Amino acid sequence: MLTVVVLVLLSLVGPLMTASLPNVTVDHQDGNLQFKMPNAPGLTEVFFNYMLSSLSNMVPQTAQATQGSDGTWQHKVENANMNVGEQVQFSVFAMSGSMGRVQSPVTSWTNAPSPTTAPNTAPNTAPTTAPTTSTPRTMTTLGPRVPSAVVFRDDFNGVALDRNDWRMEVSMYGGMNWEFQVYTNQDSNVYLKGGNLFLKPTLTVDDPKFDENFLTQGTMDVAAIWGVCTNSGNYGCSREGRYGLLPPIMSGKVTTFPAIKYGTVEVRARIPKGDWIWPAIWMLPKSNKYGGWPRSGEIDIMETRGNAVARSADGVNHGINEISSTLHWGASSTTNHYDLTHAEKAMPSGDWHSAFHTWKLTWTADSIVTTVDGEEILRVTLPPSGGFYAKGNMTGQNPWASGTDMAPFDEEFFLILNVAVGGTVGFFPDDFDYGVEKPWKNDSPSAAADYWARRSDWEKTWSGDNTAMEIDYIEMRHL
Repeated sequence: MLTVVVLVLLSLVGPLMTASLPNVTVDHQDGNLQFKMPNAPGLTEVFFNYMLSSLSNMVPQTAQATQGSDGTWQHKVENANMNVGEQVQFSVFAMSGSMGRVQSPVTSWTNAPSPTTAPNTAPNTAPTTAPTTSTPRTMTTLGPRVPSAVVFRDDFNGVALDRNDWRMEVSMYGGMNWEFQVYTNQDSNVYLKGGNLFLKPTLTVDDPKFDENFLTQGTMDVAAIWGVCTNSGNYGCSREGRYGLLPPIMSGKVTTFPAIKYGTVEVRARIPKGDWIWPAIWMLPKSNKYGGWPRSGEIDIMETRGNAVARSADGVNHGINEISSTLHWGASSTTNHYDLTHAEKAMPSGDWHSAFHTWKLTWTADSIVTTVDGEEILRVTLPPSGGFYAKGNMTGQNPWASGTDMAPFDEEFFLILNVAVGGTVGFFPDDFDYGVEKPWKNDSPSAAADYWARRSDWEKTWSGDNTAMEIDYIEMRHL
């Protein structure tokens, strides 16, 4: 799914203050990782942002600390199982009655036979990679790679999503796109029915917990409402309506714990229809081996706009009649070469919503191909030498020098399914003709509020489960 780094709108939740926080003690005993930080006057909430390679999904985590009887702020990562010499990178985000919102610098700690106290004394900005959390879990070790062997398959025939295989996102993060939804874990947004998985956007005010007044005056504390917050980036865990409209939409996003490197990924699904709905089937790396986005890559198997009409100036319709596939890669967010690895496929007539279709990624050590119902969408091959560095005619330091020619697409990636709504990064361009006036401008400081104010224009295009992405099955298979 298209991800663009933008400036954080601090007005959404108030300013982030810079101040020193007490030193954090890190300890690893009996396979468990423990963070402890002494209390400081005025602290009301503390979050530990951390990343360590021994976690199964190998992505940045965020966890809210609890306060012990001695006043220290603590969090234990069970089954971290760090080896001697492995590192954990961490920072602290805290709420203080006297200082406001405080962020510490990112610090590294190396597991050694004895505990080490990691210094944490100077203010800094937030980590460049958005924090994400999931419940730590122990993964079953897979056997040797077997050609054409199924790594993971789910036909969704149970009564609930198997949480051993799937992680639900619960956050207002918005993918650095400032989308208008909050992802939840409740049954109205993520559910199984008739042997299919549904990811469905709903109106926040249709939930009995909320009303119109809440959107402008309430506080959306994600962990308090839904029991967990999985991503604190972009103030994804807590926002106040007085600083800007709270998410007017609730929706669903799930990611697989199983991951794959080289093989096939197949998803049979019916994609949603409705104005300003943005469904995606995509993949991210388990480990950001080559650095933050897009240095470590992103594979977008399918994206589309739910609008029936989304015409560019040349008259081409880029709505629900068209799907696209994209690879994101580059040395930085401002040098993303996705335009070299992007393709679109339009329906000759009708749209992609009206029936189920099968999307497939075929990924080898020298090519990536996406198809729908056996017809090619995107084919990416490499030059004879130099890999993606040469493909992008890049200069300067090669960010993938330590990898193969296929780098950054030579590491394990996990699958993501989600239904977003709106956003301000340009996926819904201001200059397209949508048949109706677009409710917001992408540079508007009140985009979500503008979108919500025009609810009567777009709500009539949302009809029952037609707004949901309905997934029949997914399968990952080795080559």
